[in-house]
Amino acid sequence: MTIGVVWRDDLPWIGKPSDPRAYSADSGDLSLAEGLRRAGLTVPGCFDDRLRYALVDNGFGYYYTVYLRIEASQDCVEQFVDANTLTGSLRPSRIGPADEDKTLPSSGPWQQDETVERLGWQVGPQQRFQKFGRWNDANYNVTALVQHLAPSSDDVVAYIHAAHEV
Repeated sequence: MTIGVVWRDDLPWIGKPSDPRAYSADSGDLSLAEGLRRAGLTVPGCFDDRLRYALVDNGFGYYYTVYLRIEASQDCVEQFVDANTLTGSLRPSRIGPADEDKTLPSSGPWQQDETVERLGWQVGPQQRFQKFGRWNDANYNVTALVQHLAPSSDDVVAYIHAAHEV
């Protein structure tokens, strides 16, 4: 008796290999490239493997909320800010030195959402950031909170949230 096994990875219930950069909160049904395309975001190559992400279905089937955490040089994150036409809250699209990281006067509702908690992000009112964004976009509102890792460092961490506004 011979038993043959046929492996098909095109069946919807067969999981695709997981991306090691994906958080466990990721829905797992979209590639990072597709999620970024839908959100209209460009990620520069300088991020390498210092990017983590979660794409979370927002319940409408096509739109996903994009959560990106990027730890990189200030120059690299500025490339992201420039490529995605994000503007600063206080001045246009330049990340200032560490002493410009400030507590935010208010936080967005996403900063307290369940996914942010699951990701372990520290983006509450006690933290200091420089805020950049693209709001009132036809498809996705994008917020980037940038924080220096140390006062004398050019390395920063950026927490990026992009959500379709209905």
